[in-house]
Amino acid sequence: MAGTAPDYPAEAPARLTRLDGLRGIAACVVAFAYHPRTLFAPELFTGHGAVLSWLSHWGWAFVDLFFLLSGYIFAHVYLAGEKLARPGALEQFAVARIARLYPLHLLTLLAVALFAWGEDGNTASAFAMHLVMAQNFVRPVPDTFNGPAWSLSVEVCCYLLFAFAAMRGNGLRLRLVTGAAIALGLGHLLLSGLPEGPWVADNLPRGLLGFFLGVVLWQGRAALARVPWPVLVALLGVGLTLPTGALSSLLPLVLLAFPAALLLALRQTWLDWRGMQWLG
Repeated sequence: MAGTAPDYPAEAPARLTRLDGLRGIAACVVAFAYHPRTLFAPELFTGHGAVLSWLSHWGWAFVDLFFLLSGYIFAHVYLAGEKLARPGALEQFAVARIARLYPLHLLTLLAVALFAWGEDGNTASAFAMHLVMAQNFVRPVPDTFNGPAWSLSVEVCCYLLFAFAAMRGNGLRLRLVTGAAIALGLGHLLLSGLPEGPWVADNLPRGLLGFFLGVVLWQGRAALARVPWPVLVALLGVGLTLPTGALSSLLPLVLLAFPAALLLALRQTWLDWRGMQWLG
């Protein structure tokens, strides 16, 4: 790890490949450390060291790293050059997002419906909510069919809000929407969030907070590139270990640990390795 600023300019390259690698790491934590714990006996994932125990307990929170990455990358792709303010840009944006998310979502939904229709709340009405990617917003639908797909509902809301905010360029509307989304998400976690988790009521607020915090990080990327790496490592450590008492356990992760991880990832050349790109 170098002690100097990362080797990318203020106008970053077309693809942030190092964040692909970070996404792959986060996906592995969620898929192989957390979800198996929820499907099998939790005690199988204890007694194998402090790191694995922590990851199996808190792996669900790495979805918030996905939200942060999404906001940063969307800002990188669409805010540079005010792309969403161009004629026809919103239509292209919508087509690209549907093509990226919906086919795999539909495939997994149909696969689960084929083998588990009628089980655990997998009803026709729940299927309809999944079909229109609104499964997160009607309880207990988030826990039916392909349960982890709740995050797609939240992502779609963030996409729509981001497109609305940026369709007039990087001006006042974008600043107001970004500030309001962060305030809403942070306010919820401060006032209504609970320790431990995950909690369904937190889903949309945490998505808004993470996504639009990612937008802010991209907007401040030039200044953040000059933050010494030991400071970022310290923030990462504090964010991963800071106790929150009765407050939401997500707060130090979303506000400290994951932003520090993103900024550190942008400085790591090993995340450009082909294997990491494949993983991402």
